[in-house]
Amino acid sequence: MNSKLKNFAESTRQGWKYRVFQLLFLVWIVAGLASLSRFLGNPLDLSGYGPLDSLAVIFMLLSLVWYAAAVRCPKCKRSPMWYQITHTNVFDSKTGFESTGVCPICHFDPAGAQIQHE
Repeated sequence: MNSKLKNFAESTRQGWKYRVFQLLFLVWIVAGLASLSRFLGNPLDLSGYGPLDSLAVIFMLLSLVWYAAAVRCPKCKRSPMWYQITHTNVFDSKTGFESTGVCPICHFDPAGAQIQHE
């Protein structure tokens, strides 16, 4: 998965935040598949119905909130993904953050900037 958020995070020395998102997303998928298996007649013979379903929902919410808020623009210190989700048409494929890779708030482009250590 080569997204603009990943490139933005790597270019601004925040790649670890993207990897945390990937880990949370992976746990969500595994817990969700296990929960789905239980829903489809429990062919994996999973016990403990409540905790598994709760784990899937918790990790789904954690991964989505982390995805939206963790990576910050080094210039304006705000989250490009959160801004896009709350202020723009998320489905606009031509001007959205995922198509341009430029901060939609201050128009910072990590490809052409020198990033300083904080």
